[in-house]
Formats: sequence, C-alpha cells, structure tokens
Amino acid sequence: MNGYIKDPAHEALDDPGRRRIHGVAAQSLSVALLVVAANVRKIRLFLAARGVEGSTKPRRPRRRKTSPIAHWRPSAATAAGSSDPDPPLIA
Repeated sequence: MNGYIKDPAHEALDDPGRRRIHGVAAQSLSVALLVVAANVRKIRLFLAARGVEGSTKPRRPRRRKTSPIAHWRPSAATAAGSSDPDPPLIA
C-alpha cells in the first residue's frame, strides 16, 4: 500500500513539494485526503476489474434464515396463565 500511495503519477505522498502547506494539522489533513483518494482509486480499479461498474441490475435483499419472532412467542393462552398450575406456596 505504501508504494501505491507514493506513486508519483497519482498521489505522490513521498513528495513534500506537492504539499506546500505549513503546520502539522494541515499536513495531517492533506495526508488523510491523499490516502482517501488512493483508497477510492483502488476500489474503482477493483470494481472495473470485476465488471461491476456498469451494472444496473439491483441486488435482491437477503432473506432471514431464522424463524419469525411470532413463532417463538408463547401463545395468548399460556401468556395469560390459564393453563398453568397453582403457584407454589411460600413458607
């Protein structure tokens, strides 16, 4: 990744002459923006190699593989306590 970011044809991170601003904060911000640009360039190249760039077909949403929550909830008869035995007596 270091060689990719330091490529003189693109970001040239190792060339301080291309970042003529003074101060640590300004230099840090400039370096952060150059790293973001390199990452975007790498993502674009990856997508172009995979043939995803011109794809307009929307992806189907993934379906849950678990049962719905209504399947796991107790029924109304057991929730009301109508079929439960008498509670234990406290001594």
